Amino acid sequence: MTKKTSDNMASSDFYKIRSYSGCVSAAFDLLCNNFATIFKKTWLYATLLSVICGMYAFVTFPTLPAEEGGVNAMPWLMALAEMAVLTLCATVANSRTKAGFLSLINGATIKKNFSKHLKVSLILLATSIAVLVLATAVSVSTAQSLFAHKVQPETADNVILGIFTAFGIITLCCYLPFSYSVTKHLLNDSKTKDIFGHNYHTGMKRFGFLFVIGIITTLVLTIVCIFMALPAFITTTASRADNFGVENGDPTGLPSYFPWLSFLTNTVVCFVMTYIIFWIDMAICYAYGTIETERTEALQQKETTGTQHD
Repeated sequence: MTKKTSDNMASSDFYKIRSYSGCVSAAFDLLCNNFATIFKKTWLYATLLSVICGMYAFVTFPTLPAEEGGVNAMPWLMALAEMAVLTLCATVANSRTKAGFLSLINGATIKKNFSKHLKVSLILLATSIAVLVLATAVSVSTAQSLFAHKVQPETADNVILGIFTAFGIITLCCYLPFSYSVTKHLLNDSKTKDIFGHNYHTGMKRFGFLFVIGIITTLVLTIVCIFMALPAFITTTASRADNFGVENGDPTGLPSYFPWLSFLTNTVVCFVMTYIIFWIDMAICYAYGTIETERTEALQQKETTGTQHD
């Protein structure tokens, strides 16, 4: 990362060795001290991102089993297509939002940051989809094998849940080093291939350090989400339950404006969460700076030792 920054964040020094709590605390202080600047740079596209995320409230998946009601695949395909379009739009909006934030840190243009962030986001999105498809394929294959051997449905459900859980844990562990390699790519001019190569290997070697910071930020984020996302969870759950009842022939129990209420709730929650996630991004930047400083000092010490032996 270049040490040149812009606006009020120019005084922030990422290149210091900090502890886990030091990275998290420094990130919080940086966010609080520069919130006005960050907000001014990002609010427009953060709003756009929030509106797109809020529109997920209008996506409805059929809940009536095909064998009972003869439901064709078209509603599912339509819902999946809507999800795909919204996810792609959200990815673009998120990259544009992060580009404004990154320009305050690395001093690069928003256009350059947007291009780099979007490219990385699409690569990671495609990777995540591939993992999800693989996990689904393994689960379906396992379920068919279990049912062929007349295993109890409860046991089969537990096995499938275990498969998805195992895939989730493995995926998270494999993705954690990306917090270093992707940050290095976004804040420097490193090549995209290095995200999966040398820089990923460096992140893997500091897995423990990144893991602890990830745990700390995740715990804080979880606590915040319990309170912040509760209204969105309630409206979404109520909407899904009502859709299930309607598909089974019951009259709707929700007012006509309820989908819009759910949309508004999701939008507001997403907007607030965007700036909380900025704090996590900053904590990762400080972790990156710590790792870079330690690597630089270790290299200098090695060179000094080698010179003294000569």
